[in-house]
Amino acid sequence: MCIRDSLYAGTTSCDFCVFLVKSKSLICSQAVCSKGINSIVALPGEKVCAGGGDGTLALFSIKEAVCQQIAKIEFLGSINGLCPSPDGIQMLAATEKGFIYRIRTADFSKMLMGETHTKPVLHAVYAVGNNDPERFLTSSCDGSLRLWDANDYSATTRCAILTAGYPLLSLFTDEVILSGWTDGKIRTFRTDNGDPLWNIDNAHKGGVTALDLSHNQKFIVSGGDSGEVRVWEMKTKDLVTNLKEHTARISKVYIFTDDTYALSSGKDRCILCWDLKNERRVTAHTQRMGGINSIAVFNDERLYMSTGQEKKISFWDLRQSTPTSVIATSPIPGEDDELQSISLSKDNKYFTTGGTLGVVRVWDATSQKVIGEAKAHSGCCTSTVFAPDQKQIVSTGTDGLTMIWNLFMTQYLATINFII
Repeated sequence: MCIRDSLYAGTTSCDFCVFLVKSKSLICSQAVCSKGINSIVALPGEKVCAGGGDGTLALFSIKEAVCQQIAKIEFLGSINGLCPSPDGIQMLAATEKGFIYRIRTADFSKMLMGETHTKPVLHAVYAVGNNDPERFLTSSCDGSLRLWDANDYSATTRCAILTAGYPLLSLFTDEVILSGWTDGKIRTFRTDNGDPLWNIDNAHKGGVTALDLSHNQKFIVSGGDSGEVRVWEMKTKDLVTNLKEHTARISKVYIFTDDTYALSSGKDRCILCWDLKNERRVTAHTQRMGGINSIAVFNDERLYMSTGQEKKISFWDLRQSTPTSVIATSPIPGEDDELQSISLSKDNKYFTTGGTLGVVRVWDATSQKVIGEAKAHSGCCTSTVFAPDQKQIVSTGTDGLTMIWNLFMTQYLATINFII
């Protein structure tokens, strides 16, 4: 960066350097951080800020060929960008961990302005019981879980394990966050502050790919990469039941409201209904071709939908062996969208889908027609979910975005507006 007669530079060896352009001479060099300098910005009053790869932000005063460090603060993650306001009173700092801070240049105080995941976001969910529209939880490949306030879209709780793979999915209550991880563990955290509570080690070889909590909150049903469906007691963390009929990765598990039966879907094209008390399968449905990515169960718990690699949406009745109807995943002729997520509204009148094309669609569950859609993500849409009050939809994607949509329903049409 060249300002008037001076040239400011940062090196990979962590030195902040000042050169006189006219004489082509180095007049100052100071060590700033431990992982190289990534960003530099000049401020009024002959001051310069330098941001380092270890999260250090240093403020220098440069007068009459004398360079003096006058302030320093620390951030989480490398400082990848600095942007001052036109008057130089404040500036923004962005870090590799997804945080954006506002800094007052007078006293070098900082305030968190916003944050986001830095890698693909795999899953979004509202609270167990589906009654709280003000909070939702996301899981990301960056190794973190974030609980968001839907009023101001700030993260109220953060959970991160940086040396254990990443969470594939999660769910939460008022007291506990439960999550399934690629290292095969089920991890729990406190909902209020994100502190770790307890783990179930070696829950599934190859990763925990599906998870649900019983309505009495006394046991968990989980699914794994190699096809096992397992039941765990919450109090003792002991394995109660191991159900093995799937031959491939479990994509979703659902516990019925009586806590006696459960539904599981897998990449082996099968959807199985289990009697958890007697530890046996009671029904089996098989999709015509391709693995199943997601299912959604209606409130009567007799009907449900499935979608997957077949690029169709199938409607099933547990009392029948074949689908009651099968529809295309896109209303556009010739367009195929492999859906990754399907989610019902609380009143079961609508459902929403998202898939490889990055499009979020809202469907009428009775007519099975699309009533609204919006291009959401630049990559695959990994998850879509209705808010309990049915006024918003949350979608996540491999592009690292968590998007919140306002939903305006009329008799025959849904309008989706992106708000953040």
